[in-house]
Amino acid sequence: ALRATPGLRRKALPSAWRTRFSDILVAWGWPGTQGLDSLEYQQLALWHRTLDEFETFDLVSGPLHFGEALALLRGCCSRQVSQPQTADSPVQVLGPLEAAGLKFDQLWLVGVQGANWPAPPRPNPFIPLALQTRLQMPHASPEREWAFAEALLKQYERSSAVMHASYCRQIDGIPDLPSSLVQDYRDQALTALPLVEAKWLAHHSAASLEEVVDDRAPPLDLSEPRAIKGGSALLEDQSQCPFRAFARHRLQVEPLPAFSVALSPADRGSLLHHALHNLWGDLRDYATLQALDAAREEHSVKRAVQAAIAGIPNYRQRKYGSAFWRLEEARLSAVLREWLQLERQRGDFVVEAREQDMTLELSQLQIRLRVDRVDVLPDGSRVIIDYKTGRSSVQDWMGERPARPQLLLYSIAAPETVASLTFATVRPRECRFSGLGTIAAAPGIATTLPGASKSALDAKAWSELNEHWKTTLEKLAGGYVQGEAHVDPLTPSSCTWCGLQPLCRIESGAGETEQAIEETTQ
Repeated sequence: ALRATPGLRRKALPSAWRTRFSDILVAWGWPGTQGLDSLEYQQLALWHRTLDEFETFDLVSGPLHFGEALALLRGCCSRQVSQPQTADSPVQVLGPLEAAGLKFDQLWLVGVQGANWPAPPRPNPFIPLALQTRLQMPHASPEREWAFAEALLKQYERSSAVMHASYCRQIDGIPDLPSSLVQDYRDQALTALPLVEAKWLAHHSAASLEEVVDDRAPPLDLSEPRAIKGGSALLEDQSQCPFRAFARHRLQVEPLPAFSVALSPADRGSLLHHALHNLWGDLRDYATLQALDAAREEHSVKRAVQAAIAGIPNYRQRKYGSAFWRLEEARLSAVLREWLQLERQRGDFVVEAREQDMTLELSQLQIRLRVDRVDVLPDGSRVIIDYKTGRSSVQDWMGERPARPQLLLYSIAAPETVASLTFATVRPRECRFSGLGTIAAAPGIATTLPGASKSALDAKAWSELNEHWKTTLEKLAGGYVQGEAHVDPLTPSSCTWCGLQPLCRIESGAGETEQAIEETTQ
C-alpha cells in the first residue's frame, strides 16, 4: 500500500504532505476502528490541530522532499503540550503556582529546602540591576524572592485546613536545612521505612551466584575471506590486549574520536608522513641530499610540505582557514629541515621504496603491510624505516608480546635482505633513529643484539632473532584466529588510548584481567 501511495518521491507543499501522511496512517490502520476512550479522543483531536498548524507552513515554505516534510511535522509535534482533561481526583500533584488560589482539605508542600525556598535571585543580565531592584522585578533580589515566597506560603496556609511541609536532610550527599520560612512549624517524626524491601532481601539471600569465565570468542571461520585479513594493527592490538583486537577487528567497534577544533594528532602524523613521502620522492638518495645547498633544500622542503597540504580535501582546508595552514606549513618545514640534518649523518644509501605494499601469511591470517620506506645500502642490503611522531624504542620489539610488531612483520617477510630495522622518530627537537640490525646504517641503530634488548632473549645472531620474532608473531596470530579475547593489557599504558573501557569493563574488575558473567539463579 505504501509503494502504491502517489507522490512520496515528489516535492510538495506541507498541505499536500498532510494528505499523504494521513493516507500512510490509514494504510497502517490508525487510529483503528474500535471506539476511542476519552483520553484517546483528546489525543486524536490534538493530532488534527497539529496537522492544521503543519498546513499553515504553506505560507512560508516552498515544496519539500519527504524527509524535509517529516522533519517539519516532527517539529510541530514536539511543540505540542498534552494536558488531557480528566475526572477530579482526591489527590492532585501541582506546581507551586498552580496550587495558588485553590482550596484543599490537606496540603503537603515538598522540597522546602533552605537552599531553594525562597529561590536564589536570578536577575536579568540585560537589564541594569539597580533598575530591577527599584522596580521589584521578578527574581531581581533576595528581598524580592523572600517576599514572594512568604506571600505564597501564607496563601497556602489560608487555603488549607491542614498543611505539611517537608525537606531532604541531604541532597547528593550534602547536608541541608529547612527553609527559615517554616521555622515556626511543629516537627513531626515520620515512620522510618526499611531501606530494602524484606521480600527482595529474602529472594536475594536465597539466590546462588554462578561465575562463568567468558574470555574466548568463536574461532575465525577461515572459509570466509573477509575474516582472515587484517593489517599490522591487528597483531599490535592482539599484543597490547587480546580483547582490543577482538572488539576492533571482529566486532568492528571503535571509540568515538575526541572533539578537536584543529587537526587531531593522527591527522598531523599522517600529514607529516605525506610530506616525508614527497620529500624523498624528490631527493631519492644520500648523494642528492649531500649536494643540496641551503636554497635548494628550502625549495625541496617547501614543495614537499605544500604537496602534502594540497592532498587534504578542500572542505577541510576551508574549515581551518589560511592562517592555520600557514602555521602548519612553517611547523612541518622546520621539522623536515631538522630531520634532514640527521639523515646527513648517515652513510651512502638509496631510497628504493616508499609506502610499499606487502602481504604476509601467519597462522592462515593474511597480514597486509605498508612499509613507510626501504633504503638500499651499497652492499645491496636493506634498511626498513618506520616513521613515528610519538616516542618509540627497540624495547617495543622484545618479549613474548611485542608492543609494536609492525617492523618485525616487515623483517620476517623478507629476512634474507633486511639488514636493519629502525624507528624514525620525527619530532621537533627530538629527531632520532632507534633500531637494531647487523649494520649501523644510521646513528641510533644498534648491532650488539644481547646488549640492545635488555630482555631474556637468547638470540646471539640476527637470524636467530628473526626466527624468535616469527615464532612470537605466529603465536599472536594463532591466538587471534582461535578466538583469544581475554582482557589482558600488556602494560597499564595499553589502556590509555584504547577507549574500549565501557565495553571490556576492566575498571569494574578491581584490577582483575578476566571477564566474568554473573548469573543469578533462583
